[in-house]
Amino acid sequence: MDLIYRIKAGNKGQQVVDDFITILKELSLEKNCQMMIIGCTELPIILPECLKKLESLKMDQLVNATEAIAEAIVKIGKGDARVSDYMGTDIL
Repeated sequence: MDLIYRIKAGNKGQQVVDDFITILKELSLEKNCQMMIIGCTELPIILPECLKKLESLKMDQLVNATEAIAEAIVKIGKGDARVSDYMGTDIL
């Protein structure tokens, strides 16, 4: 959480990037995570810089939750999808 708070405070410096890379490395290499959800709106801000430095990790291994939600909202707004398509239920 400290990392997220530092980004929220405007810190996007090298130490923040390096700290996130450490987390990504641990998850991808040590924990063998093949897919990771970037579920915080602040983390994508430094993600491009992290991917440049961590060549073993590719964007297709990451799900940017903010981007996924935005894409779903656009599809729903255009009538190309229903809210229930994303909820796993037909209640809505």
